Amino acid sequence: MSIGSKKYYVALDLSGPCSSFALLEVDGGNVLESKSMLLNNRNNFSFFNVFFSSLRELNIEMTEIVEWFIGIGPGSFTGLRFVSALVAGFTFQKEGVKARTLPTALALA
Repeated sequence: MSIGSKKYYVALDLSGPCSSFALLEVDGGNVLESKSMLLNNRNNFSFFNVFFSSLRELNIEMTEIVEWFIGIGPGSFTGLRFVSALVAGFTFQKEGVKARTLPTALALA
């Protein structure tokens, strides 16, 4: 991450019938994007198409995300495992990047 670059938080939840994400600026706490969608047959691929499209539209690089918040339900254990594994991959050996789990209602609040 370059010095002076912007920093962002991301909240993700795939534990319920609606999958959701939110993108926030660290400085100022502005919510840049917040979306929820009902996934047919738990089609997580379409969820991440929307998520990564939002990152591109907002010119946010993965290296600028410094903290991930994962909703842990109650809800689908498969959704929790999927998003947890994905975020673990995004944050693996990334210095200064955190991942936290929270009850779903708090993660997206």
